[in-house]
Amino acid sequence: MVLYLDFDGALHPENSRTEPKFCRLPLLEAWLGERPSVEVVISSSWREVHPFAELVSFFAEDLQHRVIGVTPLLRRVRLPARMATARHTAATHQADAGNDLRFIQKNLRHASLETTASKPS
Repeated sequence: MVLYLDFDGALHPENSRTEPKFCRLPLLEAWLGERPSVEVVISSSWREVHPFAELVSFFAEDLQHRVIGVTPLLRRVRLPARMATARHTAATHQADAGNDLRFIQKNLRHASLETTASKPS
């Protein structure tokens, strides 16, 4: 069995100013100690900035061999320059597909139907 592990929110509270990083790691290590067949793959964003050996070093020495890897990093997808562009494109596709203007208005959360009906030049 493989456990895919995220650090933030699992091994310590996310963005906590009062609890230290990895404060919950002993709980996970105790759980792993009772389940010798479980291996760990790190899926945390920490894998983007910390070498694998450093990530493994956070674990107790007797468990380090069970940390078998990290999930692969995916290329970042480039989003439209502006969210408004993406919204307009989606609305245009909905209109071209024959959707009712009021349906599109609801999806865009426009207060006025005139706003939905107008197209930027």
